[in-house]
Amino acid sequence: MSAFSKLRPFTPLPELIDLKYNLWERGLEFEYLHAAEDTQRTRDEVFKILGQHMGDFRMDSIVIEKRKTNPVLQQNLGRFYKKALDILLKFLLQAYQGKFKEIFIITDLNLQIVDYLTWAIYRKWERADSRSYNLMKMCLRSEFEVFRSGTKTYY
Repeated sequence: MSAFSKLRPFTPLPELIDLKYNLWERGLEFEYLHAAEDTQRTRDEVFKILGQHMGDFRMDSIVIEKRKTNPVLQQNLGRFYKKALDILLKFLLQAYQGKFKEIFIITDLNLQIVDYLTWAIYRKWERADSRSYNLMKMCLRSEFEVFRSGTKTYY
């Protein structure tokens, strides 16, 4: 689970919009850019665009392996995802404490960017494939595993 943080202005990346239109003109039919479903060529183009803007935002990510979580959370995915979100938000609010008068949490903007960056983290952890991760890691401020095997601490 990841959080994408950006200061004003909240402008979308016009290059991503242009890429989407270019892909449509090439005959590709899709509604959204989605890292897991896009071709490697498309992913390469998206990461090239994101690479030009890495200093404009920050990404914080927690890594959770469901099999390492408390069995109670494994049985209830609603509780599992709520707990994961609670952990991520608590971490972020502590990181930003005292830096801003207000923090706005928005859950529906820049999802394609978050999807791509989180997919790169997933590929690194799940498949030991760090090619895309290496392209985006400069914007990654934190990345940590929440539930570790061999520990008795469950959240």
